[in-house]
Amino acid sequence: LWPTWATGVKRSDDTVPLLPVPRSGHARVRVTNIYRTWEPWFASIIPSDEAKGVLSAVVLDEPHSGTLAPRGGANNVCDVSKPYEDSVDLVVRASAVGEAPPSDEASLLLIRTEEDCWLYRIVPAAETEVGTG
Repeated sequence: LWPTWATGVKRSDDTVPLLPVPRSGHARVRVTNIYRTWEPWFASIIPSDEAKGVLSAVVLDEPHSGTLAPRGGANNVCDVSKPYEDSVDLVVRASAVGEAPPSDEASLLLIRTEEDCWLYRIVPAAETEVGTG
């Protein structure tokens, strides 16, 4: 069960960056913790108001949640070869079902910590475009 803050959109401006996803490929987003505290995070794809009820043409690969280490990462005393990371790479992939909705009916990628919110508008990309990072 996710906390209530994990699904709320918290933005300081109206600018939502685009995340182009090729119809037969994927796009990558990196989220980095800038705070000095451990931050639980949650990610989900939500339909825009126009796309509610439309079968999504994209999927979010695992993981959908986790915990970011404090800024700079942290040592793992149990296994020094696996330090705790302050960032996570998320992959949004084109689904095998149907066509991607038009960009004005795009889904949104929402990534939340209690302190931060990242929001991306998922749009179809040309097959030659490369995922963002």
